[in-house]
Amino acid sequence: MSADVPIPASSRFKFSALAGRDMDLLIMAAREEPAAAATAGFSLPYAFENLDHWRHTESAAAACQKREWVISRVFDGRVVGYCALDRIGVVRSQAHLQFWFGCGHAGRLHTESERAAECLAAVFDLAAGRLGLTRLYAFQLVRQPRVAGLLAGAGMRQEGFVQRRLHKQGMMEALAHWAIAFATDSHANTEGR
Repeated sequence: MSADVPIPASSRFKFSALAGRDMDLLIMAAREEPAAAATAGFSLPYAFENLDHWRHTESAAAACQKREWVISRVFDGRVVGYCALDRIGVVRSQAHLQFWFGCGHAGRLHTESERAAECLAAVFDLAAGRLGLTRLYAFQLVRQPRVAGLLAGAGMRQEGFVQRRLHKQGMMEALAHWAIAFATDSHANTEGR
């Protein structure tokens, strides 16, 4: 991605634009924390064969208006997650939020909910402020209520349910549809949240 692409900002977590060199780090992080919380339709990168479901080259990401970030802790550089805004739509001023966050490990410094809340707040600020979006939406597997708690804790609201056939084993899954709307004028975006 080019240098002018905005990056979310957080005090405890560093966001880096996803690059090819990050794939090994993401695979290691996913293997260390296999019970990660993730939005629906997202294949965790446990192995290289799963990367094709969500990895794009820099030119493909730009062409499909997708912004992807690797999330690591500021103090030690440990990768703790991934976040993306996909299907960024200029006309409807919205994007599809995708993420996975590791659930922590022995001696962890941040709980999963603290990590998710801070990281998602940084993405929301970027989406509403610098990208000028008015809405983000995400899908959650109904059978994964922990993800619902993370989405609700970040300020998203459940809008309904859908049935969808996912790429994984061709199963029909019940998905909860979540969204958050931002104020439409820039003054409200900076002071109203």
